[in-house]
Amino acid sequence: MKSFGDEQPYGLEWGGESQLTLPFIQATTWELPCVRLGLNGLEVDARIDTGGELLTLSPDVADELGVETVAWAEGDFAAGARGEVGYGRVDSVRVGPLTVRAVPVAVMAVERPIVGTGFLRQFLTTLDYLGNRLVLQPRSSVSPRTGLEIPFALAASHLILAAGSLDDHERLTFIVDSGLEDEGGASVALPRATLDLPESRLPR
Repeated sequence: MKSFGDEQPYGLEWGGESQLTLPFIQATTWELPCVRLGLNGLEVDARIDTGGELLTLSPDVADELGVETVAWAEGDFAAGARGEVGYGRVDSVRVGPLTVRAVPVAVMAVERPIVGTGFLRQFLTTLDYLGNRLVLQPRSSVSPRTGLEIPFALAASHLILAAGSLDDHERLTFIVDSGLEDEGGASVALPRATLDLPESRLPR
């Protein structure tokens, strides 16, 4: 945080717009949603993964952007993996007419940039899978009252937790993580302990 000085992270300049819509540009429907961003003037295709924390860059992209890594930490990733994560900032992220100033970033071994919950929570964010688009509105916007509303909690700054059930097993906690990319069409990932619940009818 010291590297930001007096500058407020995530400064939003809407360019006169009150809503921004970006098309998904991934090649297939089972791949993670992908949108085009401008990072310090460099255009990149970034995946959307609500299980990620910050806007995340590979070391190569971070070097190309001149990102100064000011801190390092050990991180926990999918499937129990661990690795080193660097932290820095980019001066601007351009999303269509919208510019976001002083954006915190993580630097780690990823295939392409990732837009995580830390970035998306600066907006009223809609991942419209049927419409194949990302919709960003100011956080003060009124959420549309259509569909089903499910309350959730944020843990560790970005993990989206929601209550639910499986078969007859109530009061389970789910992590709402859009980062599952599976060509076979899997929609839920379950730990072995859940599959082994007594009298579970879940396929093994």
